Formats: sequence, C-alpha cells, structure tokens
Amino acid sequence: MLKNKHVFTLVAALGFGVSAFNVETQKNVTRFFRSPEYEAFLNENKNTSQSGDFIATFYGYQLQIGPLSRNRLIVGAPKASDSVDPMQTISAPKGNIISCLIRRNFWASDFANPSCSALGELPEAKKGDNAGQILQVLPNGQLVTCSTARVQECPRQNNLPGYCFRRSDSWQPDDHTRNIVCSANLEIIFLLDSSASITEENFPTIINWTKNLTQNFNIEDNSTLIGVNTYSGQLRINRGYVPLTETEIPLGTYNDHSALEAAIDKIEYEKGGRTYTASALRTTADQFSTSAARKVLVLLTDGRATDDESLTDAADDVRSRGILTFAVGVGRSDRRELRDIATGTDSDERVYEAEFNTLSTIVDQLNRDIVTALEGGSSSSNSTNGFTNAQVGFSLSQYVSKTCSKI
Repeated sequence: MLKNKHVFTLVAALGFGVSAFNVETQKNVTRFFRSPEYEAFLNENKNTSQSGDFIATFYGYQLQIGPLSRNRLIVGAPKASDSVDPMQTISAPKGNIISCLIRRNFWASDFANPSCSALGELPEAKKGDNAGQILQVLPNGQLVTCSTARVQECPRQNNLPGYCFRRSDSWQPDDHTRNIVCSANLEIIFLLDSSASITEENFPTIINWTKNLTQNFNIEDNSTLIGVNTYSGQLRINRGYVPLTETEIPLGTYNDHSALEAAIDKIEYEKGGRTYTASALRTTADQFSTSAARKVLVLLTDGRATDDESLTDAADDVRSRGILTFAVGVGRSDRRELRDIATGTDSDERVYEAEFNTLSTIVDQLNRDIVTALEGGSSSSNSTNGFTNAQVGFSLSQYVSKTCSKI
C-alpha cells in the first residue's frame, strides 16, 4: 500500500481533460492540491511531521477541467473510503469525486491552497466501486465516472460489466449500464427439417419432441436462451428450388416455458420441398450471439441434404464458431451426413437415430448428453467463480458514442 501519496501536481495546461499523478509531500513543492481527507489528517496531527500513517486515497488519479466552471478542477480519488475499518479502506473503497476551486494566484510564485470539497454522494454506490478511477466530461457537458470493479452476480459466473454515474446538477446512475442484465450462459437453437419428406402427418411429432426437449432448460432467469428454426426449399418461378430457412422463434424471445411451448405449437408445416441442410446450418449459425455463452445447435432431419456438396464446409464453419452440434436423424436419414454435421468424423458422438414413433424415447438421452458435453467444456466457461469483463462503461469511447447519439 502506497503511503504519503496524497497530493498531486498539475501536468498540463488548463482547458482540456488531463491526467495527474500522486507525488510525495515535500516542503518545497509548490502548487499542489491536498485532498480533503489529507487536510483533515494534517489538522489532527499538527504536532507531528510524520504522515506515514495516512492511507492514500489516490487523489488526483483522474483530473478534468469543469464542467461546472472553467476555474474548477474535478478530481478523482478512487481509493477514498468512508469506512473506519482500515482493511475496508484498503480492499473495498467506494472512491470519491472532488471539486477544487482554482484561485487566481494559482500560477503566482506564492503557494496557492485551493478549496476542495466532495462533489456530492453517488447514489447506489457500493464498497469496492473505486469511483474516480475513470472520469470524463462528455461533449454534452455531463460529467461521467465509471466503476470497473462493480461485480454483477449471475448464475454460474460473476460479471464485471462496468457501472457508470452521470452528473448534470446531481449524480444519477447511468441507465445504460444500470440496465445491463446477466448474459446468457447457454444458447440453443433447434433446427427442424420441414421438407416434403417429413409430411404433414409427422410434423406434430417433431413439434412435441421439441417442446419436451426445452422443458429441462432454465429459461426463467435468462441464463439459457432458446430459438427455433425450420428449413426446406421452395419452388420459385424461373429459378427452380431455392433454400428456405425460417426463424420461427428468435433466440431468447421467451423466458417463460408456457409461452415458449405455446409459440412452438404455432409453428406450421410449410409443406416444404427439398432439404437444404447446408444452407440452413450457415443461416442458423449466424443467429447466435457473439457473447461468451456456450452455443448448441440441435438439428433434426429425415433425409439426405439437397445441397450435400457443400454440407461438409457448412458443418466445419459451424464448428469453427465454437457451436456444439447434435444431429438427430429420423426415418430415412443418412448416418454419414449426421456424423459430418455433428463432429466431422466417423464417430457416432452426438449422433442420434430414431423413427417418428420412437422419437420421444431419445429426449432424455439427448438432454443428458447436452449437459454432459457442456460440462466437459473449458473450465473458464463453467467456473462458478469465473469473471467476465465486458468493459461496458470501462471503454469510454464506446460509452460516449452511445450517449451522444441520444443527444
């Protein structure tokens, strides 16, 4: 822990935001600002020249001019704490934002001792926020400070998404960072063959099978996002058959099982034509997010792909994006193609075959295999104490662009 680091020197001309740094107190140093905490400490210890017991607040870690007026410095002190417990002060400081009046004689040879005071309480501030570590004046004149250490507790992991406060007349939590929800840990898209060979008679069996599969996944807290696509091929005048992939339920639309099952029930059989599996794989892969969530694609088909010449490349592309594929064949499916879709090897891993009247019998096994495969993933993906730093609010360039677009 640094000690005696409780004053700063100005290092750039007034008129734009600059950074400052802590320096040790020396008798002959001129034009330095002392934090209110250090001023209080000195007043309490007038009879000693020792300042070694003072715990640094990192006063001056960030420095901005204005925006309240051009003769004020806005100073960040990310290690400031209101706790009387020294360990809390060191390990979990809230941080502080301080406003200092620049006196007219600041550049004179005589020592200028400015008046500094805290710039109001940050609402909803928590221990460990380190407010003042990031400090910025936006083009619209608002002052922003962000915490990069605010922990968001989510199922199976903790996130560090960043948390910002904005100030015009008073500090307010920033809505953009305040409304960040836990990101999903798992994304699943069911890709269902609806080509002509499925038949209208068998399609309800596929619908019921899909509903049964979704029941074992927790969607209520948004830790799992589910989507459903269908695919086939449609006849177009002067073009022949063309691939058709329909997004029946966009990924993450429902976080209630009753609503999800009702939506699945509404999926209609299109009396489709051919089986454009490769095209459907590529289209569906594009619908997964770019987040760190684990991704699963469950494909059900009853026959050979019409576009089989491009199936291997399409399946390889899906796997290259980190998507785990499970291939289910029903009726006259082609095992070689199912293997190609699932793993690209001669293994039957993640490959399932059944008849329409026995399709329901593989639901439990498929559910168990999905869970087992996910648990066998990287430790960083499954750690209950892992941290994901999305840096929302941490990257002020991103924050500024989003904020100013609303002005």
